[in-house]
Amino acid sequence: MPKKIGIITIYDETNYGNRLQNLAVQTCLKNRGYAVKNIVWRYSRFRWLAKPFWLRFRYWIQRDKISGRSLTFRRFIHRYTPTRYFFNKDRSVPAEICEDYDYFVTGSDQVWNLDMLRGSLELGIYFLTFADDRKRVCISPSIGVATVGDEDAAWMRQALKGYRYLSCREKQGALELSRITGEACEWLIDPTLFVTREEWQKLLSINSHKRTRPYVFVFFLDGMSEELNLFIRRYAADHYEIINPSDQASSWFCIDPSEFVSLLSGAHMVFTDSFHVSAFSINLHVPFYVFNRKKWKTLNSRIESLCEVFQMSSRYIPEQKAFTIQEHCDFEEADRQLVTERKRFSAYLDKCFEA
Repeated sequence: MPKKIGIITIYDETNYGNRLQNLAVQTCLKNRGYAVKNIVWRYSRFRWLAKPFWLRFRYWIQRDKISGRSLTFRRFIHRYTPTRYFFNKDRSVPAEICEDYDYFVTGSDQVWNLDMLRGSLELGIYFLTFADDRKRVCISPSIGVATVGDEDAAWMRQALKGYRYLSCREKQGALELSRITGEACEWLIDPTLFVTREEWQKLLSINSHKRTRPYVFVFFLDGMSEELNLFIRRYAADHYEIINPSDQASSWFCIDPSEFVSLLSGAHMVFTDSFHVSAFSINLHVPFYVFNRKKWKTLNSRIESLCEVFQMSSRYIPEQKAFTIQEHCDFEEADRQLVTERKRFSAYLDKCFEA
C-alpha cells in the first residue's frame, strides 16, 4: 500500500499560479509513488454544494466573468487535482482525516504569509497545527515578506515547533524563518520549476498555440500603469496580437490553467507582474519581462530573487515604465541552475519522507 499524503494549501478557484503550484506539488509526490489528495476545509456543506448552481446563474444570467472563470477552474480541479473536503464551523480537522494520512504537506504558495492571511479561519490549518509532528512536512511555503514583526514571529515560532525540516520559497524568507525558529531553513525552488518542461507538456497536453498572427502574452495581477499599458500596445501594434487573460473584458479571461500555460508557452513575449508566470516563462523558455506590483509591494522581493537565482535580472524591470526591449532571451544559464536546484529539491523530499 502506498503511503497517503494530504496536501494543505491556499485553495483559490480563480488564481492560475495557485492551482498550478498545487498540481506541481501533487505531481512531484505522485511520481514518488505516494497516494495524494488535497484536503480543503469549508464552512458549510450546503453552501459548497449550492455554489456551482450559483456560479452558473451569475455567469449565464448576469454574465459575471469571475463566476465563469470559477466554473472552468472547477472542471480543471476535478480532472487534475483530486480533493477531499471537510465541513465544520470551528476550524478543527476531524480525527478520521488525521488518522487517514501518513503525512500532511503544506505548500507551496503563500501559506505562511500572515499579512495576507491574518484573520483567516484556516490559518492554523496551513501550519498543520492539527497533525502529529512526525506527519508535518512543508514544501516551499512562502511567508511573502522580507521581515516578520515581533508579535507575528512569536506566533509563528510556536506554530512551527515540531517540524523536523523547514523550507521556504524565497531566500530571504528562509533566513527569516531561521531567525524566528532558531532552526535551519532550506531555500527551495517553487514546485512549478521542479516539474520539467517535458513533464508539463505531457501532464497538461500542452501544444504551443500556432495562431495566424504572433502574439504577446500579458498578465498582471495588480494592474498595469497607464504608461506601461500604452508602451506594450505600441510594441504590439501592426506586429502582434495581445492576449491578456487578466483583463475581464478579454475573451481569454475564462480559460482554465491548462489553456493558460499552453497560451503562455506559444507567446513571442510575456509581460507580467506574476511570480508564477515568470517561473513558467523560465521553465518553458519563453522571453519575458516581469515588473513590480503596484499595490502589493511586499511581494516584489520574491520576483527579484527568482530572476537573480536564474541569471534573469535583465528581465526584471522594477518600474512600470517604458524601457528598451531585448527580443532574445538566453535560458542556458537558467537551465544549468535548474538542474542543480531540482537535485536539492529532491534531496529535501528524500529526508522529509524517510522512514
